[in-house]
Amino acid sequence: MTDAPAALLAELVRFLRHQPTAVQRLVAAHVDDGAGRCAICPVSGQGGRMPWPCVLAVAAGAAQPVVDGVWSVSRS
Repeated sequence: MTDAPAALLAELVRFLRHQPTAVQRLVAAHVDDGAGRCAICPVSGQGGRMPWPCVLAVAAGAAQPVVDGVWSVSRS
């Protein structure tokens, strides 16, 4: 069962590779807020924000097209 999170992330990345507009929007929205937290992903309750990079930032970054070995959209 330890591979379940990795397998789910890989499946999400495969899905996102067919959704370039969604990838661009995720990359633009799920950024570091300057304090090491995702600017958009909340923690349940009043716990603040998720640490950055959040799972969606990682998945969207992995799904971006690679040009000359570098992601085509810059990461902040």
